[in-house]
Amino acid sequence: MTEPHRFWVVVAIAALSQLSVAYTYASAPLIFLTLIVLWNIAPLLVAVIMYVAGARSPAWGWLVAVAIFGLWSVLAVLRSDSSTAALGFMWTPIWSFLIAGPIGAGIAILAVKERSANQNGQK
Repeated sequence: MTEPHRFWVVVAIAALSQLSVAYTYASAPLIFLTLIVLWNIAPLLVAVIMYVAGARSPAWGWLVAVAIFGLWSVLAVLRSDSSTAALGFMWTPIWSFLIAGPIGAGIAILAVKERSANQNGQK
């Protein structure tokens, strides 16, 4: 499988876990359900935009970090017995935009710089 295909597969897998929001809010009005699902998928769209724009490494870093954080959030909400746990779905994208995504992209950028420095030093 080539690298672009892998990226889209990972995006799809990450989006699937976020669709559990629809399950959690199944009894909500359709417009709310649609908006909350889009809100939870929005951090993944940042990775897609970066990837399409050519920033492949930061896009991968952002995607992996947001996907892991999103999956952790989904599991935490679905396993919770708290009546307000589903509110986590409204906050997860904010933390993804402010913390998880930027950290993942930053790590990816640093890894590429380190790899490049090592390759230039070996030549």
